[in-house]
Amino acid sequence: MASLSEISEVELMRRFVEGDEGSFEMLVERYEAPLLNFFFRLTRDRQAAEDLVQETFLRVVRSKATYQVKASFRTYIYRIGRNLWIDRYRSAKCRPKTMSMNTPVADGTERAMSERLEGSELPPEANLEFTETRALLLAAIDELPETQREVFVLWLETGMKYAEISEIIDVPVGTIKSRMHTAVHRLKERLGGHLER
Repeated sequence: MASLSEISEVELMRRFVEGDEGSFEMLVERYEAPLLNFFFRLTRDRQAAEDLVQETFLRVVRSKATYQVKASFRTYIYRIGRNLWIDRYRSAKCRPKTMSMNTPVADGTERAMSERLEGSELPPEANLEFTETRALLLAAIDELPETQREVFVLWLETGMKYAEISEIIDVPVGTIKSRMHTAVHRLKERLGGHLER
C-alpha cells in the first residue's frame, strides 16, 4: 500500500472530494511553500503572498464539487492562484515592492536575502559580487512587463514546461515561448556584464 507521500496529487484531490480531509492537508503541505514563493516573486510583499496562498487553498476547497481531472493538479492550483493574483493585484496595476537585501524572504527561514546568499566557502569579494548580481536580477525581473514577468516567474519557481504555463495562462504555447524569449532578452540587456562575471 502506497504512503500518502507517494500518492499522486490527482488521487489526493479525488479523495478530498470524497471527504478525506487528510488528503487535502497533504496537498497543502506540497504546495504551500511553492505557492508562497511564486506569489512573493510577483508581489515582493510577504503578507500579500501569504494572503494569496490562503485564498488559493480556500478556492480549491470551494470548487471541490466541480473539480474535474483535465490537467495536472499543479496546473490546476497555479491557474487558480494566477487568476486570484490578477483579480486582487494585477488589475489594480500594483507593481512589486522594491526589496532590500536585509528584508526577510518568504522561504520559511526568516533570513534576509543577503544572509541566504552568503556562503562560507566563498571569499568576501565573491559573496559581494554574487549578492549584488542577485539583487540586480530581482530588480530586473520586477521591471519586466507583467505578461513576461508572470511567465518567467512560473518557469523560475516551478520549472514548468511551456505547455503547462500555456494551460495556466490560457494562451498558445507559441505566445509563452515568445514572452519567455523576450523576458530573457530584456534581463540580459538589463544586467549586461553582471551575467558574465
